[in-house]
Formats: sequence, C-alpha cells, structure tokens
Amino acid sequence: MDRAHHGDQEVLEERERNALHDDELDADIILLVLLILFRMLYLRKCLRHGPQYFRQLYRMYPQIFLKLCKELREQTSLCDTKYISVEEMVATFLLVVGQNSRYCYTKDTFNRSTFATSVNFHKVLRALNQIAPSLMAKPEIAVPTKIRESTRFYPYFKDCVGTINGTHILAMVSQKKAPSFRNRKGDLSQNVLAACNFDLEFMYVLSGWEGSAHDSKVLNDALTMNSNRLPVPEEDESAEEVVEEINDNNDEVLTTQDQQREYVNQWRKTIASNMWSDSIENL
Repeated sequence: MDRAHHGDQEVLEERERNALHDDELDADIILLVLLILFRMLYLRKCLRHGPQYFRQLYRMYPQIFLKLCKELREQTSLCDTKYISVEEMVATFLLVVGQNSRYCYTKDTFNRSTFATSVNFHKVLRALNQIAPSLMAKPEIAVPTKIRESTRFYPYFKDCVGTINGTHILAMVSQKKAPSFRNRKGDLSQNVLAACNFDLEFMYVLSGWEGSAHDSKVLNDALTMNSNRLPVPEEDESAEEVVEEINDNNDEVLTTQDQQREYVNQWRKTIASNMWSDSIENL
C-alpha cells in the first residue's frame, strides 16, 4: 500500500510540474504576442501622429518611409521575419542614423535585445547599399531648368551640372586608427564628399576618408578613382547649345547662343541708330 501511495504521489507531482511548465509556456507566448502587438501599435501610432512628428523622429515623412520599405521588399532580399517586420527594421536603422542614438536606447524603444538591434541595423544597411546606385540621380548634359530659366545665372552657369560639398560625420574606430580619423576640431570623423543637382537630389557620395584628410585630396580621389568615380559629363565642343524662343507669331524658333547674342547686338545698334536719326530730324 505504501509503495502504491508513493507511486501515485510521484505521478501527481509530475503532472503538477508539467502543468506548471505548460503555464509558463503559455505565459511566454502571451507575453511575446503582447510585445509584437506593442511594436506594431507603436509604429502605427508614430505614423498616425502627424507627418512633422514622424519626420522629426525618423528624419523622413511617413509616405516616404512606407515607400522606402516597399522598395526594399521588392528590390532586395530584406523581408519580414517571424517576429520582426521590415518597417520595424527600417525604423530601427533610421533611429540610429537620424538621431545618432545608441543601441541601448533603440532596443528599449522596440523592446529588442542588443544583438537583435544590431542584426536588424546591418540588414537594412546591406539592403540600402544594394539599391543606392538606382536611387542616385544621374547628371544631365542639358542645361538645368533652374539655370536656363534664370537671367541671373544664364548663360554664366550654363555648364554647371550640380554642386559638391564636404561634411564631417562622426565615426567610431579602434584606438589604433583614432589619430588619422581625428579632424581639426579634435573629433573622430569621416570626411564625406557629396554632390547633388539643383533639385536637391544626390548624384554622388564618397565616404570612408579619414577626418584628417584634406578636402582637395578627397575630391581628387573622387575624380581619379577607377570605381565609383564622380560622374562629370564631358564637354562636347562641336555641339552647340540649342534654346527655344517664341517669336511674335508664337512660332518656335531654334537658334544657337551665338546667334542670339548677334541678334541682340544688332537690335541695340538699330535702336541707337533710330534714336540718332530722330534727334537729327528734330533739330
């Protein structure tokens, strides 16, 4: 009897342990579902809070954010995982890059571990590197509209295709490389060269140079490197720039720049001669 009673007690204890283990698993599943819902609701709240609020937090407007996520899904291997969406990955990346926040802050925002935050960041970084060339604007040979339609800039800047500038972006490097990355202000940074057109669209970006590198050295590297060279359209001396004019009959007349200049000079001489003839007749 005692052995049978003891055996029944062990069975009951085993059942209780199994039931407790099942309850813990159920609690973990419920907690995981709640965390997933919390992250989804957090992003939806940010998207619905207002365009300016979202841009201030993630450095882009909601519609641009959603379009970027769609492009990454369609053109790269980045996709939703079992527990993490592409939107959360991109939001994590933008929070780190746009706000210069550390992983310890970002992981608390989305309730992720440091490892998961780092993995998501590098996934988005690799995906953006894949589509970066297609997002860059191509330099145009034709005269930009904002120059052609401005009497202040045209024809003096008719050969200008864009603007270039350098900026220093803070960097984290090993102690061995720190001296070469220290700029004149004492900060560790990269000297980044960027070029954009007159519609504020990036045409070229060169990063990786140490903060101590001079701007002229970075520019020379951008113009002479074998790959990822700064695209500068070559001037065609034989081709004449053609502009459109509308005459008195609203007909389009195509003339070259030299012909326009000759026409204006002749028009001025004609006015001067007419004024001189009128003054003589009045005498």
